[in-house]
Amino acid sequence: MNPDSKEKKQPGFASLADAKKALKAIVPPVSEGQRLGFLAKLRESPHPRQLAFRLLAILAASKSGRLQRLLSLFEAELVTLLSGGSQSMPAVGEMPQREVVAAWVKSQFAAVAVPAEAALRLEAEQHLWPLYQILRCWADTPRFVAALTIYTDELQLLATTASRAKQPRQGKRPAGFSSVVSSLVKRVPTRPAALAPLLEVLRLCRVWAAASEELQQDLADTREYSLKLKAELETERAGSAAEKAAREDTEARERGALARLAEAKATIDSLQETLRIQAGAHGADSKGAVADAIADLRRKFLPELENIRLYADRAEPNTAAILRKAQELTKFLTDFRKP
Repeated sequence: MNPDSKEKKQPGFASLADAKKALKAIVPPVSEGQRLGFLAKLRESPHPRQLAFRLLAILAASKSGRLQRLLSLFEAELVTLLSGGSQSMPAVGEMPQREVVAAWVKSQFAAVAVPAEAALRLEAEQHLWPLYQILRCWADTPRFVAALTIYTDELQLLATTASRAKQPRQGKRPAGFSSVVSSLVKRVPTRPAALAPLLEVLRLCRVWAAASEELQQDLADTREYSLKLKAELETERAGSAAEKAAREDTEARERGALARLAEAKATIDSLQETLRIQAGAHGADSKGAVADAIADLRRKFLPELENIRLYADRAEPNTAAILRKAQELTKFLTDFRKP
């Protein structure tokens, strides 16, 4: 068999699996020769940018594991290969405002009106660099939504323009990887012009991210409202406790006033009994003095007792007035006809 008739071995890595296999075969410490050899074979691959994109995505998904540690040794070169040398641009997650993020993503898609030029851009897979930057900030919902919205619209416009040119069929692209955003990466097409699956997932991601942001805002509003209700409840409880304490204090003062009133009545009864005994002891001569004393007591006590009853019969008893009257009667009895 003529050696020239044999199929020539394709240079570079034919798939992501081949690239991962070559990486795993490297035994640290990695020599400069091994580094240059791996990178040279990567650049010779049919789709070096896509391989760089997928390898960087593996590294972004997790920093642990032997494969990830090996990939970290090539991260700078992979970023240079994927970005086409524009890796000095700040990451989307580091940009301060949504507007800046949107402007940067839009700048990655220069306006192309010629179908053939748009097709060449897709063939060169220049759209993977901004997508990688967007995937890195997937946990930052505001920036992710802003970047993803512009990216989807610009990629759709580029794909629509390129669809008007005839595109050659390409070989099968490497498969995706498993990560939080694996659906996006898996939809990176095997043919640059076949962007429908990726655009579909991008639209779904936009809806999901927007809904997630709305739910987070609703959750924040609900928490704020819950804290407000809790504060109002605490205020109501504090007010109820103060009212209860005031009511208990009023009731205690009322009980004290009634106790003093009962004490005054007992004192009157005792004086009356004393006067009665004295009257019996002194005979008829003292009857007039006893009668006068009893009359004086009645003139003083009967009106005051009626006032106390009126104070106590109110919807809100006048405790202060009752206490004052009780004190006056007590003093009157104490000073009554002292020699």
